[in-house]
Amino acid sequence: MESITVFSAGSFCYALQELSDIFRQIHHIEIKAFCGPAGILRQQIEQGNRGDIFISANPGNVLQLADSKKIYQKLTIAFNQLALTTLNLEHFRHKSIFELLFDRSFLGVKNVSKY
Repeated sequence: MESITVFSAGSFCYALQELSDIFRQIHHIEIKAFCGPAGILRQQIEQGNRGDIFISANPGNVLQLADSKKIYQKLTIAFNQLALTTLNLEHFRHKSIFELLFDRSFLGVKNVSKY
């Protein structure tokens, strides 16, 4: 079976999984998806890892790849919004939104996963 390799930002991973199932049924082409932080995926592409599609929630990653001639074409197909929630714990109550966003002790993912 033919396949398409997709590097996808983690925020799009669940939607990609559902779309992949439908795409495979219609076109008989497998989607090999690697999901994780878009910046790490961008670095992997810069280091020579090849994919057919790169999905990033941060347009800056796409622009960097375009500037370095690592991608053939770029297209914005959707926009994303950030929602921030925390547990109702004392640790979070006295921090501003910006402090929470930049507190790496509980925010972020370091790994890229293949589903």
